[in-house]
Amino acid sequence: MTGLRIVRLSVLIPVFAFGLCVVLSAFGYAALAEWLEQRGKTSHAAAKGISATLRSYLEVEGRPYELLQHQRTFTSMAAAEAAHVPGSHVAKTVLVKDDEGYLLAVIPATHRLLFDRMHERFGHDFGLAKEREMAALFGECETGAMPPFGEAYGLRVLVDDALLDQDEIYCASGNHAQLVHVAGPTFRALMSRAGHGPFSRPI
Repeated sequence: MTGLRIVRLSVLIPVFAFGLCVVLSAFGYAALAEWLEQRGKTSHAAAKGISATLRSYLEVEGRPYELLQHQRTFTSMAAAEAAHVPGSHVAKTVLVKDDEGYLLAVIPATHRLLFDRMHERFGHDFGLAKEREMAALFGECETGAMPPFGEAYGLRVLVDDALLDQDEIYCASGNHAQLVHVAGPTFRALMSRAGHGPFSRPI
């Protein structure tokens, strides 16, 4: 019986090798390498998934959420388009700083942050944080994919009033290929300790 298995393998291996050569000849080594590279990138992005800190925070808070997969994008508006959701329902997170430290300003993806209005509302001078500062504070997240729930990361949060009126909210999960989806009441509950006001305007 063992001898029969060895014979079968000795026949199958050359057949498999020949078939692989035919595929490579038809498909092209360069094209195959590109396909494998893209497949690897996609698998890595999917494997990274939601930020572990964010997941723990939502579970401890007992708040239901869903994950929405979409094509890999690098802006909040592009994510909204890829996920087929309104940009006004997508929370864009901006890392800013004042004389007390870092904080998150959360506005609709369709809006632009207005520092003068933030100053008028909260009495502080605010400025944008640098990319290296984002990486230091959100090391487990891809750059620019910061979730808006700063409490999970020990950061203060300011949320624009325009988001607090929405029935549903979508936000970054920590990577550029997923959005976290929560109901409006859930979002408002998670933002209950955040400062709020009208400090953005439509782009």
